[in-house]
Amino acid sequence: FMGSKLQQGGVGDGKIRHLFYTIRLQNFEPKFEQGDYLLYFGRLSDEKGILTLLKAAKAYP
Repeated sequence: FMGSKLQQGGVGDGKIRHLFYTIRLQNFEPKFEQGDYLLYFGRLSDEKGILTLLKAAKAYP
């Protein structure tokens, strides 16, 4: 998505790189505690499906 936006703005293909995972994921072990919380990280816009996420969270026991 961002690459196409940069191209539309005039940035050449040779200057655009997609970096996958800029940290070593194997160095991190997730530790989750159960609780009544939800974390969302992202832009608040319709195409992200936030309302669907909230409806699903509400329906979850």
